[in-house]
Parts: sequence; C-alpha cells; structure tokens
Amino acid sequence: SNLFFQKILFGQLTLMIVLFIFIIFFDNAKFFYIVFYFINIVCCIHYIFFFFKKKKIINLNFLENKNFHFYLFSFLILLFFLLSSSPITDADSLDYHFGAALNILKYDKFFLNKEWFTLAQSGRGEILIGYGLLLGSEQYSSLIQFSGLLSICGILIKVSEINLIFKNKYFLSLIVITCPVLLFLVNSAKPQLFFSACLLIAIALCFENNFNKNLLKIFTLINILIFVAMTGKFSFQLSGFLIWCLAFLRFVNLKNLFQLLTISILVFIIIYLPYIYWKWDQYGGNILSYFLNPLPIHLSGYNNFFEHIKAPQGFGLNFPYFLLITNSLSRITETLGFSSLIFLFIIFFKKEKEAYQILLIIIIFTLVANSHSSPSARYFFDCLLWLAFCF
Repeated sequence: SNLFFQKILFGQLTLMIVLFIFIIFFDNAKFFYIVFYFINIVCCIHYIFFFFKKKKIINLNFLENKNFHFYLFSFLILLFFLLSSSPITDADSLDYHFGAALNILKYDKFFLNKEWFTLAQSGRGEILIGYGLLLGSEQYSSLIQFSGLLSICGILIKVSEINLIFKNKYFLSLIVITCPVLLFLVNSAKPQLFFSACLLIAIALCFENNFNKNLLKIFTLINILIFVAMTGKFSFQLSGFLIWCLAFLRFVNLKNLFQLLTISILVFIIIYLPYIYWKWDQYGGNILSYFLNPLPIHLSGYNNFFEHIKAPQGFGLNFPYFLLITNSLSRITETLGFSSLIFLFIIFFKKEKEAYQILLIIIIFTLVANSHSSPSARYFFDCLLWLAFCF
C-alpha cells in the first residue's frame, strides 16, 4: 500500500508512452530499445539504492502480528509471481501479442500486416513485449501484468486503511486476487491487467481528498492513465470514456471548465491521436472509423472477423451466469468466480453519493458491454475492481 511501489507501474507507463512514438514513426526500433535499456539500468541502480535507504518501506512488524489474512494474501501474491515468471502458452499471446513484438524486431519498426487479421488488435502494450524479447526476457510481458496486480492490491489496501471500514485491511484484496480469471491474465502477454490497474488508479484519483492541492496535475494524470489504456486495448475505450466523464464531472465544480477541456484535448493529441494516425497510415480508409472500431472494416473480410470476435466462442451461457460459473471445468479460469458476488453485497450497504456515481458507470458499462462485446467474464473484471473500491 506504500505509494513507493506504485512507481513500478508508472515506470512502465512512461516507457510505454515514449517508446511508442519512436517505434511507430521512426526506423531503427532496436536502437531506441537499447538506448532506453541503458536508461533503465541507471534508473534501477538509483531505485535499489533508494529502496535500501528508505528502510521504513519494508515493515517487518508483521512477524510479530500473526494475521492469517496477511499470510494468506502474501502466499497468493507469491504464487502469482511464480505464475507470471512461467512460460506463456495462451493462444492470443503466442499469436498477435508476441507476433507483433517479433514483427517490430524483424522490421525495426511497428508494421501491421493487412492479411494478419488478429494483428489489427495490437496496440501500445506490444511495444514493451518487443522490449523484453530483444533483451531475452520472454516473461517481461507477464511480469508487467503482475506489476498491475500489485498496484491494484496496493490501492485497495490503502483505501481500506484510510477509511477504516474493515477490521482486516486485506479483505478487499483477497476478494480480487481469489478471482479465477487472474490465473489466466497474470500468465499472459495480454496487457489487460496493467491497463485495468491504470483505470483503477484514475478512479482513485477522482476521489482524492486533497482536491484543491495540485488539482490540474491530478486531472492531467487521470487523462494520461485513461488515454494510455484506451490505446493499449480497444476494449478499454468504453471504460476509459466513462471514467473520464466521472472525473470531469467531479472536477468541473472545482476548476475552470476551459482549463479541464484544454488539458483533455492536449493529452488526447499527444497520446491518443498518434495511435489513430498510425492505424490509418497502416491500413488506409476513413481515419474517423478508427475511433469507433479497432479493425480496418473497409478491407475485405474484416467485417466478418469483427463479428467472429464478438461471438460467444462456445461459452454457451448468458449474462450474468458466465461471470460466476462455466459449462466446462477447463474454462474455470475464464470466470470471476465467487468474487463476483460482491455485486450482490454492495446492494445491502448504505451508499454515499460517491458510491452511486461509481455504480452508475458500472451499470452503463454492463449494459453496453453486454450488448456489443463477446460474453467473456474478463471484460467485466474492471467492474469487479470498481465495485471493490466502491465497497
């Protein structure tokens, strides 16, 4: 829960933002990777010295306090770390996540192939996969997902500490990390968990108590987190937009409307617009269509492919049943499991105005996602995180 450990996520975030521009617009991708590799070495040396200098960061008092929930939480985190360090075997990772990264290393630039349909779903996250592969680290991408999990747990622990709601501050984190879908997400090159952490941080910043201090900086950071997530994976377009609306409505009463819109437009131009231009440059067609669809649907076959990825894919269960159960034991890691019961528990608690605001974006997300996306529980994992925060 110490903010010091959030630096892992923000370091990856910074690397992702800067490297993306160099890789898509310039040749010699390997050169830029190596330059940032040496910059990282310097940062890591500084990080290690700073870590040991701040000895208070490592609190060993827990050895005296034999708390079952803490030991259970620590044990599960250790298992997830080992899982994230193991070989990646899921189909999507081996196809276009690793495939896009290998293409960068092969052509020294991020090229998209019109005949490789699944490659059109790649985005900003594949930049760091290529960074890891160049340096011989196949597990770098899954370790990034693990850093997202650490960030998520840290936020939920911190919120529980501040509000003193539960006798045990690890309660919310245990609800989240016992979610079966994490067994799939942590051991995957899919950047979903990392971007889910970014959006959870954005929500947490929306409810920052020190609103009047550095308000514009906080709003800028929220915009950066949202737009990076939106360019990392198209499924975050809806959740990112809803969180931006929430942030804007909460900040607009405290700051000038023009200033907030100016910040959003500038971050949009710097982070989001290059991604759209890159897609249009690679595939052609109408540039505006890429704001609404990740695929170049003007090209032959892509409409059919878009319908294919929205299809049920053999789950056989409708919402909300696929969140909790599955029609096959082998698909257990594609559910939210009993963690999804937090959807029910939240109803019985007295809710403040802020809770209703979060519940509203969850309802809107659920209605839209259930109508327009594939019925897969992992698309609703963000709702689980938002509910935990709301709880």
